[in-house]
Amino acid sequence: MVTIQIPVSTFSRKIILAKYQEPVKLSPSKLLHQQLSIVMERPYTNITRLRGMLNDTLAFEVENKKAPLLLKRGWQIGNHLHSYHVEFMLNHIQAKTMCGIPALTAMKAFYDLFEIDEDDFQMDSAYKRWQRFLEEEKHLSFFDKKMPKKKDTNCQNTASLLKVDLPYTV
Repeated sequence: MVTIQIPVSTFSRKIILAKYQEPVKLSPSKLLHQQLSIVMERPYTNITRLRGMLNDTLAFEVENKKAPLLLKRGWQIGNHLHSYHVEFMLNHIQAKTMCGIPALTAMKAFYDLFEIDEDDFQMDSAYKRWQRFLEEEKHLSFFDKKMPKKKDTNCQNTASLLKVDLPYTV
């Protein structure tokens, strides 16, 4: 096993470290290992943009033979993790709003849960992402929609309605 440093956003770093210790030990049975294993190289990745967003690193303990490939794709992995965690946050907000909690309150609860602050991911940016998420939901066809439109009175089932099978507890 070898320890490698992968560029990540501080937003993703805090969410990952809420569950794992650093260095994160990647074993094939963990979802995080599977995510990092399938990240494909993207030929047109704008590294300059990613350097501004992926402003931190996270240590991962991996098998020696996998280290070179993961290091080669470090920027893409960091970008994937950030996108995944933004979607994770949006699913959290959606679940809370289905229970009647205002979106901004749900967002603040998410920030508190993972000790995220404005330097990690600006609340304005997160709220704009939430607005775009809602707009995208409006444009889904009837057959693409699986979420109920009305408030879920049984909030314990909200995670299962959203098919939120995430490795973090919220």
